[in-house]
Amino acid sequence: MMRRINWLPILILGCLGTSALLAQPATQSLQARDTVQRQLQRLETDETRDPLYSQWRKSESLGQQTFDWGGWSSYGLLTFDNDDNDKTTADAVNEIFIRDQRVWGKVEFEDGSSFYGRVRYINYNFDMGPGVARPFLSNERLDLDLAYYDFKIDGDKEIRLGRQFLKQGSGLTMLGNYDGVEVKWGGSGWSYSGLLAKSLPNDVDVDPLMTNPRRYYGGLNVSYLAEDGKKYFGYYLGERDDSKQPIAIPATSQRFDYDADYFAIGSSGDFDLDVSYYMELIAQKGSQIALGPAGARADIDARAGIGKVIWHPEWDGSPSFTGEYAFASGDSGRLPGTNVTSSNAGGSDNSFLGFGRYDGGLALNPRLSNIHVLRFGAAWKPWLESDGTFQHLMVGSKYSRYRKDDPAGGISDLQATAINDDVGTGLDVFLGWKPLSDISVIAQWGRFSPGDAYPVATRDDAESFFVNMTWSF
Repeated sequence: MMRRINWLPILILGCLGTSALLAQPATQSLQARDTVQRQLQRLETDETRDPLYSQWRKSESLGQQTFDWGGWSSYGLLTFDNDDNDKTTADAVNEIFIRDQRVWGKVEFEDGSSFYGRVRYINYNFDMGPGVARPFLSNERLDLDLAYYDFKIDGDKEIRLGRQFLKQGSGLTMLGNYDGVEVKWGGSGWSYSGLLAKSLPNDVDVDPLMTNPRRYYGGLNVSYLAEDGKKYFGYYLGERDDSKQPIAIPATSQRFDYDADYFAIGSSGDFDLDVSYYMELIAQKGSQIALGPAGARADIDARAGIGKVIWHPEWDGSPSFTGEYAFASGDSGRLPGTNVTSSNAGGSDNSFLGFGRYDGGLALNPRLSNIHVLRFGAAWKPWLESDGTFQHLMVGSKYSRYRKDDPAGGISDLQATAINDDVGTGLDVFLGWKPLSDISVIAQWGRFSPGDAYPVATRDDAESFFVNMTWSF
């Protein structure tokens, strides 16, 4: 038997009278692409994308300028076991081998300005299930990853212009590399920033049907750092969709346009010397084109949020204990799934959709839409006080509990079709190790146990495993 079919495009195209365009192998390939896309986006965190986290560099004098350069080669393996929660069917993707290579350079000029550039080559080797075509990912190529110019005007206004890493809040609404400009300024405890940006030509879109996505963003941020060290912030982010029509769907049958506005407030800081926190609440407004040839627009009225508390006692091994709660509203009037093509037939859409990332566990790896996630975790460095090879080894685990916001609505795992809010539980175990100054190793195993939101035939546990080694130079 084959892995589950991605019903989302079939439902949409079926309503349009064009479902014959997608044969079963092509549909399974699209489902595999969506699974792979969500996993790779989860792995592509801000720590690897932002050059500020690069610790290995070389410097050369260029007279009045300084040139820094470096890079890394990363090799990873991601495996899936019973990803469809049904032991009697074959998975669409068994494993992915990922090769990610980047080289960067930075020139600092005498006037204090600088230019940073980074190229990236990424390659995937897939072990697909029987009869499933290898998914195409537009970012699998040699590409210009980052290229921006930093400078100041009026003494205190910092401007970054070009291809850069951008993030709003915790990254739920926006997180990644974009072409654009960001301006930062402030004083007397207040900080301000504004951005205008555009999605990259070869970026993988949140919507698997969009073959040529183009999205524009504009944002404003305000924050205040109080005397007690607590930070209070608010931001606005607007997204406007200028994507081309999907190749397989004529515009006379269905058009696609998703314009979103996000309004957020939040705070971060310390309760005392051992306990820190972060919280963010988001309201989403906007509109989209509803399902059907008429092209009527449906209003968006959704909400989301995240809160986290970290306890880091002064014990041997520098342990930390975390509690986290994240939620996003849902809508049973939506078609299953959480991408922009899952439009309501009419009325309002209460299902939250962000263009950022959320790490909710390796095996289920849910998008933050129509879901509540409660997570508890612990991490520890058992040999931190030693001077040996394992001094920088960290081990940890996280337990997750998942529930639907709207029991009749869908989530990113399209198997959860039962009218029940019990999505299930997850367990993650991870290891991070830096045996040498230029070598780092990460390993993570995850298991997801489905709940009553899944039909009885699809309640088998799913497991995933990820291991990665990075050599930096």
